[in-house]
Amino acid sequence: MKTENRTSIYLVDDEQPVLDGLSVTLGKIFPEIRICGTARSGMDAVKGIAREKPDIIIMDVRMPGMSGVDTLREVNKILPGAVSILLTAYERFDIAKDAYALGVYRYLVKPVSQEILAETLTGALRRLEDIKNSTLREASERERFESTRPLLEAGFIWQAVLGDPRSLLLQSFGELLGLVEDGNIRGHFAVICREKYWLTQEEIAAIQRELTNHLVCIPGPLLGGILPVFVPGEKLNRTRDTLRNVLEVLDMRELRYSLGYVASNNDLRLSWSQALTAIQRETENEAVRPPVPGIRDAGTDKVNLMLQQFRDGNTLKLRTAFFEWALAGADKTERAVLAGALCALAGADTEKILAAGKLQTAVTTTGTRETAEYAADLLISALSILPASGEDGSEAYPGSDRRIRRALRFIAAHYSEPISLEDTAAYAELSPAHLSRLFSAETGSTFSSQLARYRITRACKELSEGKLSVKEIAGACGYSDANYFSRAFKKILGLSPTEWMERKQ
Repeated sequence: MKTENRTSIYLVDDEQPVLDGLSVTLGKIFPEIRICGTARSGMDAVKGIAREKPDIIIMDVRMPGMSGVDTLREVNKILPGAVSILLTAYERFDIAKDAYALGVYRYLVKPVSQEILAETLTGALRRLEDIKNSTLREASERERFESTRPLLEAGFIWQAVLGDPRSLLLQSFGELLGLVEDGNIRGHFAVICREKYWLTQEEIAAIQRELTNHLVCIPGPLLGGILPVFVPGEKLNRTRDTLRNVLEVLDMRELRYSLGYVASNNDLRLSWSQALTAIQRETENEAVRPPVPGIRDAGTDKVNLMLQQFRDGNTLKLRTAFFEWALAGADKTERAVLAGALCALAGADTEKILAAGKLQTAVTTTGTRETAEYAADLLISALSILPASGEDGSEAYPGSDRRIRRALRFIAAHYSEPISLEDTAAYAELSPAHLSRLFSAETGSTFSSQLARYRITRACKELSEGKLSVKEIAGACGYSDANYFSRAFKKILGLSPTEWMERKQ
């Protein structure tokens, strides 16, 4: 094993006097080089080189058993970065050809003078330095690419969903991400969402982690409450099976997912739209649907219908209604006004409201399916940059019962205490059984799940600040037992508190 930072050299020859002579000569010419080992057969050389990991290898061609060339073939498998020099008593073209094919630096004929040996070793040291510099550059480039990969992936998704399909930018993103094959990007979109309210950042991170562990794919940023996933290739069944398994493993069976058809460069947006249409159709075809307050009163007024769908937090229905409205001939001014109004209702500032309107005015053509799809996607993208929930979590359910929002505010105010369903029901002026049913109908989860998720969300905030220990954070978030806190944390996020911090760093 290497124990020093000096350049090391390993000598291989079946004659001991040759090994001794090389050792003495090298010690005189290059005292800074350390001879880390010697061997007199190919098999011993392979074992010694694997153990010592030298920088430079000088090896005789003719040895008992394995020849020098055969030995180098094995050595290249375990130490491909070493610089090798071959020695031979007879100059033969076939051996020289095999040697150089193996990446041998120099092929020397015995006897070798000190001048030739010194010149060869000097060149080998330069080659070694070049290899090290090249390795460092490659590592640096890989590190730089991995650090920018999330930006590239987000850019690819945005360009594929909202950009001009004829733009060279999509192709550029695809080439950087290794998606281009025979000059074309071919694949399909999947979409994942929760019907009533948006996915949390922790849920998105868990889904992205599990998906990329089991599937070659690019999960994108959340677009209006919908998580897009681009999957290269044509294996739709494999994608569908993976999505189902991942959501089962993460205990997120309530989430919906659907796939678009396989498409290529200019039609990737079509695959995205097909996935959205499919998940919308699945939602509408459910046998049992909770009533949506106010929909019946909206009548045929499409604008009022969309406002109600926005208040209800139903992004899928909002997108479909906006698409149908645009397809029916709504002009750019009408679309801009409604997009701005929706952003204003979501609490956006003036800059974001104007930006949402400006996106719609850029789509000048009306009444075509392609432009209507594009306008609907632009609306969802404008809403996607707005906060999904308030500090207390109640704004994540803008259309829910006021008593649910009151209960959520109680959880936010008392999450650090040992509160119960009964405590929360009393504050919301309901019976525990009634509150439990409301939670299930309005949020799609139980009271205990809501409490646990809020506590873990607060715990993540404390972990990010780094001021408290895990045990202290557990107590501050309502967990008297730190081990129970860690198990609850891992159940929701898929990582222990320590692992979560390491991943975040």
